[in-house]
Amino acid sequence: MRKFQDSSDERMDFQVQVVEW
Repeated sequence: MRKFQDSSDERMDFQVQVVEW
């Protein structure tokens, strides 16, 4: 599960997080 490292890429990271969850 990926954490939110970049606040500017929150939405993009969110999708990647769900995929790699």
